Amino acid sequence: MDTSDFDASGIHKERSLDLVFKICKELGTSDERLYERGISRIQDQRYDEREADLKEALRIRKALSNYIPRAGEATLSLAPLAQGKLEECDTLRVDSLSGMEKALGKDDNESVKTGLILSALGSLRAVQNRWDESLEFHDRAWHHMRRSVGERDVYTARVAYKIAEHLIHLCHGSALGLQKDR
Repeated sequence: MDTSDFDASGIHKERSLDLVFKICKELGTSDERLYERGISRIQDQRYDEREADLKEALRIRKALSNYIPRAGEATLSLAPLAQGKLEECDTLRVDSLSGMEKALGKDDNESVKTGLILSALGSLRAVQNRWDESLEFHDRAWHHMRRSVGERDVYTARVAYKIAEHLIHLCHGSALGLQKDR
């Protein structure tokens, strides 16, 4: 997956996770790695299967007493976003952020996951043309990333790029004499 060979990645993930689930079934246990298979299925545009995996993975994780949302939930919300299901995407991302804030406090320094969820919410707000909220989430994500993983991390750079897009959007609107319609 990291080399962007999604076809090979999907095949290997399916095989690997099929083995894990077979072993879990034989042992009578559950495995939350349905998230990983869900990511593979997003790449293959198998959105209905992704949804089933996500719901089952969430059920398994929430059954554990130490449930904390993770960045995988923000990643898996890309499928409803790609399908234009903005409300479903929004609910998943807002719930994830709420769960992180409940578990770790608002703007924690412990987990890069919070920053990833903040950034995902910022990107969603941009798609929704809610520019002020988008910039606020990206700004929070940038500060979070700098605190949690440092200024030179790729996650910090990605969020800095999003903030630069906001600034370009603002400058183009001002240069063209447009109303502040962010």
